[in-house]
Amino acid sequence: MGQALADLALFERRPDDATTILDEYAALPRVEPDGGYTWAMVAEMELRRGHRAAALGAADKAVAMRDPWAARDAGRVYLQTGEHKRAALVSALLDENLGPETTLVARLFAADMLRSGHDLAGALEALRDVPGVVDAWMVHLERARIYLALGDVGKARSELGICVARRGEGALAYSLVFPTLRYVREATDLLASLDRDR
Repeated sequence: MGQALADLALFERRPDDATTILDEYAALPRVEPDGGYTWAMVAEMELRRGHRAAALGAADKAVAMRDPWAARDAGRVYLQTGEHKRAALVSALLDENLGPETTLVARLFAADMLRSGHDLAGALEALRDVPGVVDAWMVHLERARIYLALGDVGKARSELGICVARRGEGALAYSLVFPTLRYVREATDLLASLDRDR
């Protein structure tokens, strides 16, 4: 799986290798069910390279696959590029397809949108009191990002500590098909950075 190899490359701090892998994989005919996730990763990498148009094109393809996790990642690309109308369409897509897992994704993306709009208190509220959401690994990472934006280092460190302690869960935060090692790397690096700054 191309996206798994690219995810591993990002975990190992090899972004150039991840880009090469995704470029080659994206050129192949799409194979469901991983197509949406692959396009979402392509969108992320294109954005890292500063290729806005290519990032948006890949994000559009990811959303078209109608996988909730891929749509959330694509939606984050929209938010980072100021494409708020497209992000709102992702939010609507998630809201109209609510199932047990999509509830988690919809809440995470609601927090993404609120954080993007600098409503940090609202972003935290979006992740509270929902069965199956509050203790999810990705929620702990998102709360850490919000607390860092608020300047609350203590709470951010606590959330990141949970992420690192549960890194096995984090590596499979979506599913066996959609590995998320790069988010484990983000949590580990952020916690190490906070510890160095003590």
